[in-house]
Parts: sequence; structure tokens; C-alpha cells
Amino acid sequence: RYVVKRNFDVLHIHFNGRQKTALRDGAVIFQIRSVLSKNIRIFDSNFTSNYAMGDGGALGLKAESLTINNTIFKSNTAVRHGGALYAGGTGTNNTIYYSSFEYNTAGDHGGAIDWHEGAEDGHLLYAVFEQNTAKRSGGAIYWNGKNGEIKHSNFTGNKALGTASAKDAFGNITYGGDGGAVIWIGSEGEVDNCTFDVANVNTNDIYEDGIHAVEGATVTVNGCTN
Repeated sequence: RYVVKRNFDVLHIHFNGRQKTALRDGAVIFQIRSVLSKNIRIFDSNFTSNYAMGDGGALGLKAESLTINNTIFKSNTAVRHGGALYAGGTGTNNTIYYSSFEYNTAGDHGGAIDWHEGAEDGHLLYAVFEQNTAKRSGGAIYWNGKNGEIKHSNFTGNKALGTASAKDAFGNITYGGDGGAVIWIGSEGEVDNCTFDVANVNTNDIYEDGIHAVEGATVTVNGCTN
């Protein structure tokens, strides 16, 4: 397990957790206490079979600026949110492109990615999401940030199972199950020119391509195919 506080580059590194377990958040954590990391860049790397008892099976991030390029996230697991990646904080210019997320699992939201409340200006471009699973909502992505975009990406075989219980603000037990591919909680979102596998779309998704936007969320979907 690695903890990084300031500027940091990860280049051509393979993080293979296998039997290793992070007691709380991911195999790599870019934050110390309440201090945000600065500029984090991850290029040409591989995160496989990492396990976190908390959020972010491979990565737990609270960074001011994040760039991930040409990186593989495969078979990572988080007990809570973000099977591969948990991104929080109030960072800007957070970009993930030309990367793949396969067979990652979250015990709660975001089978591959949980872009958490407070995160801003997220850009997800030319990515592949295959066979990721969330036990509540957002089979591939749970997006609760602001100013987000998903473009030119493919979604195949992702599932939001709706089998993990939790209490809502009124004390009622809920199970989720929304967003077979993506659930959008945040504001000012855009999904363009993406391809979705409709075989695993949940019946309560409001878009045929497996995207679910909750009441009050703002997201536009353009040029997507299934």
C-alpha cells in the first residue's frame, strides 16, 4: 500500500495485489488526512487483483489534478465504493483516457469508478468498461460530481445488481439497482458517442443505453448507440 501527498507520477508500473489487502482504501492512496494531493499522473500502468476494505479497490484519490492514460484496471474489488477507482475531493482537470476497466467489483456503488460528491471537471474519454459489477447502483460508473463528460467509450456486460441494502435519508431500506452502465447523481453532465450493450440494461434505467439519472441530476446523452 502506497500513500502519496504531493506531486507524483506513476509510469509503466504493475500493481498486482493478488492476496494483498488494503485495510481501508485502495492499493494506492493519493491523500494524507485532509490534505489533497496535487498533480497525479498515471501512464501505461496496470492495476490487477487489488482489494480494499473501504473505497477504491486499486486507487483511492483526492487530488487537485489527475491524469490517467493507457492504463488497465482489472479484477479489483472494493468492499464499499469504486471497484477500481474512487475519486473524491474538489479537484479540477481530472482526465482518464485510453484506459480499460474490466471485471472490477464494488460492494456498493460504482463497479469500476465512483466519481464522488465534490469532484469536479471529470473527463472520461476513449475508455472501455467490460463486465464490471456494483452490488447497488452504477454497474460501471457512479457519477456524483459536477461538470462531467463521458465520450467515445464502450460499455459491455456491466451490471448493477441492487442486492446491497442501505438506509435512505428517511430511514427506509433501499437496494439500488439503477444504472446498469452509469448512474448520474451530479450536475452538468454529458455522455456523447458511446456504445452500450443493452443486454444488461436494468428495467428502471431511464435511458435505453443503461444510464440512469436521478431526480434533480442534469445530464445530456447524444449520439450513443447500442
